[in-house]
Amino acid sequence: MSSGLVKTNSTQVGYGRGPRHLILHKERNLALVVCEVQNFLQVYSVDNKTGHLEMKQEVPLSTVANNTGAEILIHPNG
Repeated sequence: MSSGLVKTNSTQVGYGRGPRHLILHKERNLALVVCEVQNFLQVYSVDNKTGHLEMKQEVPLSTVANNTGAEILIHPNG
């Protein structure tokens, strides 16, 4: 009996990053990942056919110590 889940791909986000939340921006084929252990926001391009993610940018989320991200929201107008 199958569990219904099939692993199709994996993405390395960087050692110690601790990815917490991911959101897809479908119109731009982007995935945004906020990390909570190390304070970064990562931007990935998304291949809609394979699900492959390719990192395009990584930026510090905040310069305030111990102030990590928890969630990403996209404004309704994109």
